[in-house]
Amino acid sequence: MMGLSDVYFDTGAKQKAVQFAELAVEAAPQSKSYHLKLGDAYFVVLRYRDALTHYEKARDLGDDGAQGRIDKVKKLIGP
Repeated sequence: MMGLSDVYFDTGAKQKAVQFAELAVEAAPQSKSYHLKLGDAYFVVLRYRDALTHYEKARDLGDDGAQGRIDKVKKLIGP
């Protein structure tokens, strides 16, 4: 599922990318990389709060790189 999300993301079909990233997270909810990619997909379609939720989940699952994305989103949406 995440592979399809990546393809759609790369070709500009952002909403389709979100749909397949959501399915990937549903199939593998403990995957930190899937949560990070779903956060990225949400970010590009301006769903910042949803992006933040998944970046935080990725961080909680052990993805150290998620913190930079969390900080970026928090600057955009405020406290």
